[in-house]
Amino acid sequence: MPPTWLGGLIAFIALRILLGLGEGVFYSNDRSYIAFHSPPEKVGLGMGIVLTGVSVGPTAGLLGIPYLLTVAESFMGESAWRFPFFVTGALTLVIGIILFVFLKPKTTPHESVDSPGIKADFGKTLLYMSSYSAVFLLIVMGIYFVSVKLNLSSIAIAFILVALCPLLIFYLYKTKKSEIKPLLVNKNLFLLYLFFIPVMWHLWFYGFWSVSIVQEFGGGALLAAALVASFNGVAGIIGFPLGGKISDLVAHRPNGRRNVLVVLTAILTVLIFIFAAYVMTGHTSPIIMSIILFVSGLFFFALQPVAHALASDLTPEKSRGSMFGMLNLIAEIGAVLSPVVSGVIRDYTGNWGVPLLLDGILMAMGLGLVLAVSGKAVRQTTLSSVKVAN
Repeated sequence: MPPTWLGGLIAFIALRILLGLGEGVFYSNDRSYIAFHSPPEKVGLGMGIVLTGVSVGPTAGLLGIPYLLTVAESFMGESAWRFPFFVTGALTLVIGIILFVFLKPKTTPHESVDSPGIKADFGKTLLYMSSYSAVFLLIVMGIYFVSVKLNLSSIAIAFILVALCPLLIFYLYKTKKSEIKPLLVNKNLFLLYLFFIPVMWHLWFYGFWSVSIVQEFGGGALLAAALVASFNGVAGIIGFPLGGKISDLVAHRPNGRRNVLVVLTAILTVLIFIFAAYVMTGHTSPIIMSIILFVSGLFFFALQPVAHALASDLTPEKSRGSMFGMLNLIAEIGAVLSPVVSGVIRDYTGNWGVPLLLDGILMAMGLGLVLAVSGKAVRQTTLSSVKVAN
């Protein structure tokens, strides 16, 4: 019989995998839902408003979890670490009930219910999702046991998990060729898929290590470092809707959204290198670091709804759910590798300088990908959407 702690650890890992599988479903569903229900001239703003949750949630967690742990210690003792899970789990259930009640499919006689943005078959969908989740749970748990048996490093495990991405794409291509092939052969969409790898790299790099970076270069207590690092996340409350709104204002122009995305990505890239240069040259002012993190956060969060709206413009309505799912799948390569690779490089070099520079280099490569998006195709698709709406 395995020790009690080992059984608990395995259960914890299994539940975390299932949680991740469930979280992955949100992305393709909410993006397509927003695109369907938003007027064509306000798709970017709709994306931006909903995406503010990506900023509010992590920032609230960064600042709130230590407080919850402190509160729980008085009545849970060593088990206080469980309390944040109970709180966030309860909040998730409440939100789930609210979504179920208020986002029901439209069934009025004058409304079409054939759109993937509003059609719902809960029983069939739950069964379909559960079967896929069971398969991937077995695969990931298998990787975990093999990695423990072979004593693989964290970076090796990360690359093994990333290798699942092309295998899954190949499987989807073979089983759903008519649905998936157009989403892969579309050059513009594929460039945006790849663009989101450095975007997710940057998001998880700052989300996972920003407190350590600020504390290492700026010194001071952990809470003070967390407060400084949180300025990057707070910027999303402004950046997300602002970026989406700006892209809507120019969406009717040639290369409108693409040009906005280019400018935002270029400025972000420069700011990443400025932050790297500032901390690597020995400067430690928490005020300056807060300003840099806040401003760079504005541009980083602003570019995301622009890119989502641009991808939506390039995709037929019936395929948007699959497209956003594909985008998220490929983008997660950056999310999986970023914390691990950055941490390993930091341990090898002894500081966060090189990981910061790598982050900037990857974002610069993302800028090149956006520049390669065909403005003519974007222009034609956007005009078609506007004509249909009118």
